[in-house]
Amino acid sequence: MSRGAKSRRRRQGGFARAAALLRFARRELELALEAEALKHALLDGARIRRALEADDRRLRRRLQTRVPGLEAVAPLPVTGERPARLVERMADYVRHHYHRPLSLRQVAGELGMNASYLSGVFSRATGMTFHQYLDEVRLQKACALLHDPQNRVREVAERVGYASGDWFRHAFKQYTGLAPSAWRGRNGERRTPGRNPKKPPVI
Repeated sequence: MSRGAKSRRRRQGGFARAAALLRFARRELELALEAEALKHALLDGARIRRALEADDRRLRRRLQTRVPGLEAVAPLPVTGERPARLVERMADYVRHHYHRPLSLRQVAGELGMNASYLSGVFSRATGMTFHQYLDEVRLQKACALLHDPQNRVREVAERVGYASGDWFRHAFKQYTGLAPSAWRGRNGERRTPGRNPKKPPVI
C-alpha cells in the first residue's frame, strides 16, 4: 500500500473516531437535559396534581348543585407521575374544547405524543376510553343546558360538540335512559333569572 493511501486511511479513521465521540457527547447531553427536565417535573408534579384535584372537586360540586340528581363523572384514578400528568392534561383539554370537533389524534398532536400510546395510558388510568370520557363530559354539559327552556335540543347538540342531532339523541338516551326532551320534562325546567317566563319552545 502506498504512503498516500495509508495517510488517507489514517485520516478517515480519525474522522470516524471523532464523529463517534461527537455522537456520544450529544447523547450524553440529551440524557442530562432529559434528567433535569424529569427532576423538575417530579418536584412540581405533586403540587400541580393537588391543584387540579381541588379544581376538579370544585367543578363537580358546582355541576351537581346546578343539576340535581345528576351522577358525577367518575374521578380519574391515576398512578405514576408521568402517566398521571398526561391524563390530567388530556382531561383538561377535553373540558376546554368539548364543544368543538375533537379526536384523540388532535389531542395527541397538541401534546406532542403518539395517539396509540395516549389511548392506552388513558384507558388504563381511568377505566374508560378517551371517547367515552369525551361523551360523558359533553352529555353532562348538555344536561345543564337542557334545564333552560329556551335552548332547543338541536342547539344544545351543537353547543356541546355534536355535529349530528340524531347522534346526540342516541348518545343522550344511552347515557340517561331518556330522550333529551323526555329528560327535560322529567327533570323540570328552571328559568334563567332575569328572563321573562315563557313557554318552552317547540322542539
